[in-house]
Amino acid sequence: MFSFYSKTLVKVSVGLFLAISSSQAHASQSKEFSLLKENNSFRSKFATQPNINKGEFTVQAQVPMIYILEQSLPAFLSQVAVKNKLKLTLSNQVSGVLKKISYPMKPELILADLEKSHGIQWHFESDHLFVSNGLENTNRLISLGDVNFIKLKKVIKNSGFKPGANKMSFKEDENAVLMIGSKQYIAIVEKIIKSEQAKITKKKQS
Repeated sequence: MFSFYSKTLVKVSVGLFLAISSSQAHASQSKEFSLLKENNSFRSKFATQPNINKGEFTVQAQVPMIYILEQSLPAFLSQVAVKNKLKLTLSNQVSGVLKKISYPMKPELILADLEKSHGIQWHFESDHLFVSNGLENTNRLISLGDVNFIKLKKVIKNSGFKPGANKMSFKEDENAVLMIGSKQYIAIVEKIIKSEQAKITKKKQS
């Protein structure tokens, strides 16, 4: 676990880092950091799962968390990308400040939470993360032609693309897919559809 707070990092305990800029700041921030972890208003550090047979809840392994005292959303996303060795394309429309909050370490879980709290739109292209403002979303109806929708979803998945917050639904009456999301992701899907259509046409002509 670690906290993104300033430029200098000092190890506090195993797996826990706290950023400080001076000894005085260290004492103040350490106290605030401890309160942050102990405050029940923040996310629990443990995952629970219902026991169907006994009707009980079982405490599982501790979930690694990121604790944030205060940081801008763009700066936080940049550091998440660096920590997870991801290339980041970030829209200049993404803004906001995170204060006294915690997130699980996994990028997909962080992004899903930020989608709800800050209205971001996101998707992955292999190890490339794209993040935009949800207000930038658009929608488009793309004809499938002879392309099978189920097969299309498999091709997209096998290509290393993770839709994230983007939505794709099949419109049977129009034999088309309705895309709702970022322009970048819609363009990717359209490119894949055209590629699959070209393969089918070539096969028919051979």
